[in-house]
Amino acid sequence: MVSVKIADIISHAFSAPLFAIYSLLIIYIADSSAYNPLPAYLAILIGVIFLTILPVAPLVLDVIKGDIDVFVSDRKRRPKFYLYALLSYLVGAFISHILKVKILTIIHLAYFFVTLSVLLITFKTKISAHTSGIAGPVTYMVFFLGLTYVFLYLIIIPVAWARIKLKAHTLQQTVLGTVVAIMVAFLTCFIMYDALSYQ
Repeated sequence: MVSVKIADIISHAFSAPLFAIYSLLIIYIADSSAYNPLPAYLAILIGVIFLTILPVAPLVLDVIKGDIDVFVSDRKRRPKFYLYALLSYLVGAFISHILKVKILTIIHLAYFFVTLSVLLITFKTKISAHTSGIAGPVTYMVFFLGLTYVFLYLIIIPVAWARIKLKAHTLQQTVLGTVVAIMVAFLTCFIMYDALSYQ
């Protein structure tokens, strides 16, 4: 069925690790000085390593071995992969902090706290990591770049549709992922933006 294929493509194209890359590039394009004092290419590279490559590496290895599907449909097996991601985000935040790249530090922390929230909720009920993986980054983009970028929240609509179409989540689970990510990402940005001051 064509609609299922489209839903599958959307789910892959807008996964949280890939959307991290998109958000880093959007921030750079909108404000080329955002990653000072590092050169933008180096800051983006750090982000790609700790937000995209390292968090998914254990999952990719297990998928290659045939131990699990790429979306980790079995909820009970998700915590292990969340823990790898959380560790990667913390290391990325630490390195960004040492290098005094304020926005990159906050981005890593936003990923950390949103992912931690999703993990904790997963122990009680299903929640969409896909919609949270869009809503969190869009929230920090709006925080850093302004309300001009609020239209990016619209990306959540096709992503939620895709997850529902693939029977991975219900509407309520996609809404829960969205709301939790917006709240946690905003609070992270709001608190850390003033807390982090570099000379």
